[in-house]
Amino acid sequence: MKKTTSICVITLIILILFPDTSYSIQAHGGSEGIVVHQLGHIFFLFSLLALGYWLKSKWALKGKSKLYLRLSCLFLVLWNFDVIFMHFLDEQTEIINVLRSGFEISIISTINSNSLEYLYYFGKMDHILCVPALFFLYKGLKSIETEKEVK
Repeated sequence: MKKTTSICVITLIILILFPDTSYSIQAHGGSEGIVVHQLGHIFFLFSLLALGYWLKSKWALKGKSKLYLRLSCLFLVLWNFDVIFMHFLDEQTEIINVLRSGFEISIISTINSNSLEYLYYFGKMDHILCVPALFFLYKGLKSIETEKEVK
């Protein structure tokens, strides 16, 4: 077990010290890529709505676990709405232009709307919705484990 851990730690250190090209941002090729991606978000959104409804109507879970999981669903639904809208602005319309120059980024609305520029700026901060969603998911799953231990 120690050998595997050592290999993982050494690999992680090498990757941190000698980074190469990062492929963490995916560009969608052609119109079919973004359409399928958007459909995935819509499917995920409806699945979360169904899960939230199921959690509300069923009595299988009680207490904090039910609350935390419903909060997780709420934040993930909001995150999906945000991401669907941001993908729409980024890749399906031409009303927002993002200009990058070194460490500076300019957001320019082609319809001269400052409010749309601010909406785009804050909409790109989707982690404000995603991080609490995952935190509540973790707390909900942890509460289920704790509640089962009590019984």
